[in-house]
Amino acid sequence: MPDAASKSPQKVRIVPASPAKEPPSKHRLMPPGGPAGVAATTAATAQPNGIGMEAKGKLPQQFSALRQQILGRDQLLKVNWPMIANVVRVAGKRFPVVTYDELELPGLGGRSLSRWRLQGAEMIFGLEDFGDERYWKTVTSFLVGRVAELTAAASQIGQPSPQIKLLVFKGDMEAAPLAGLLQQDVIPAALRTHLDVVHLDNRSLASLYAMDQILTDTETAPGGGDLHAVMTSLAGELDFFWKRITRPLR
Repeated sequence: MPDAASKSPQKVRIVPASPAKEPPSKHRLMPPGGPAGVAATTAATAQPNGIGMEAKGKLPQQFSALRQQILGRDQLLKVNWPMIANVVRVAGKRFPVVTYDELELPGLGGRSLSRWRLQGAEMIFGLEDFGDERYWKTVTSFLVGRVAELTAAASQIGQPSPQIKLLVFKGDMEAAPLAGLLQQDVIPAALRTHLDVVHLDNRSLASLYAMDQILTDTETAPGGGDLHAVMTSLAGELDFFWKRITRPLR
């Protein structure tokens, strides 16, 4: 049986969507121990080979220095969608408690949605500029169908419908474009109960930028680096992020 480090993302078409395999659950999304439990579980399954202990021990210092360098520019940071997508992809493939796949969006030139499934719940990551109306209409269409599908499947077995939410990310610079998207009802009011808007302040964005840079440097290193070891060492640095994106909708 492959371990978490060998999980590969599945590419699935969103029409028709497949029913969730996990049983419906109303429990909190995180495993025991909260976000730290994710990091602890990852560490417990780490491979003995890969990044050496000395190099691995320097990763937290490297991360802190890089984050401080980014913050030292003293400028308002923008949300970078590919950056968040990369962090979500790498973490989703390596956290044993998460099932990660990608949902192909029809008519959008191969673009896809990242999805985490965790304890019966689904988290869909909307990662595109809020001015791309075509993208958001396609995402909305998928979400409408998926909510209906999960509700029908749960009803057949007499269970409550599992939670599904669409995560969108904004910093201070993205507040106005997101407000415009919502005012235009591109995301209909009926779906707002499934919408989770995650605000990222400058320090949070700097942390994500730093993590993405280290992951990218590791992945493109000659011979290929050990992304699993990086996540094992640095998952706790993004504890705020894991906690926020897995928080149940209220």
